Amino acid sequence: MTQIWGNAPDGSTVYAHRLEGHGLRARILTFGACLQDFGFAGAEHKSLILAYPRLAPYLINPNYLGASIGRYANRIAKGQAHLGNLTLDLERNQGALHHLHGGSGGSAFANWQIQEADPQALTLSLTMADGHMGYPGCLQVQARFELRAPGTLAIIYSAYSDCDTLCNFTPHTYFNLSGAPDIGTHTLQVQANHYIEVDAAGIPLAPPKAVAGTPYDFRTPRTLEGANTPVQPIDNTFCLSPTRRAVTHAATLQAAGHSICELWTSEPGLQVYTGAHLRGLTTSDASYDHRPFSGIALEPQIWPDAPNQPGFPDAVLRAGTRYEHETHYRVTPC
Repeated sequence: MTQIWGNAPDGSTVYAHRLEGHGLRARILTFGACLQDFGFAGAEHKSLILAYPRLAPYLINPNYLGASIGRYANRIAKGQAHLGNLTLDLERNQGALHHLHGGSGGSAFANWQIQEADPQALTLSLTMADGHMGYPGCLQVQARFELRAPGTLAIIYSAYSDCDTLCNFTPHTYFNLSGAPDIGTHTLQVQANHYIEVDAAGIPLAPPKAVAGTPYDFRTPRTLEGANTPVQPIDNTFCLSPTRRAVTHAATLQAAGHSICELWTSEPGLQVYTGAHLRGLTTSDASYDHRPFSGIALEPQIWPDAPNQPGFPDAVLRAGTRYEHETHYRVTPC
């Protein structure tokens, strides 16, 4: 079912499309290709993700709740990257120093178009012009949301460009499986032997570091409870593989007595962000209270600043080839 949700800043109509099937429900907004609701069918009052109940805050969305992030998820240091003989000069929208999440006009702040819609699947499309945010190439992108058995929401991003460019999309959904004020009692397991150490701005400091003996060792399930905060502050990429691969189990998030979410993905990295900087938001029509550590974002993607880091996965989309990213969120009650 598709409903009108309001208007984007450019005046275009924003739609919300509801999916239901295989014991699940989901709602996707065309603005930002945002996942606005996700939960079990029949439990309408209980969402497994953080969200806003109306459009206005999504037009600002400082925390990127539920948004589809691109052209390049995460950071590119100093907004510069080499691409063949080109030196790209990208918008510096993180403290006027670095490029973050595709820039201030990235896909999270565009109104996507509905291509196909049915009760269990939705395909959205977006055209990103040559030179947009500093990227070369006219990029044609699709985002497909599909409910599958068993209890799975699949998100598939695909893209092609008329010339070589960078391409790295991710869903930026925050999970809270229990509905508690914070996620400290959740347990997390990540199938990664290495993680990326970063500076205060999120820029990689060195090659991947072994998780063994560090607070980032989630190879066996651990609670997210912190030593000096309700939740351990994490905003790092966990290295799943050196390249994109077949869809593989990457992580499991669980809230005992509530539900379990398994994350399966094709992507070589998983950015884990425990929401230390989540904050409330006031718009012209209402205020919305999201507190630090009230949700955890699990963002499958290429590693941060990959174009500038030797040995990191390749983030270049060659003209005439196709970018394919597939992520599954498989949820069950417990």
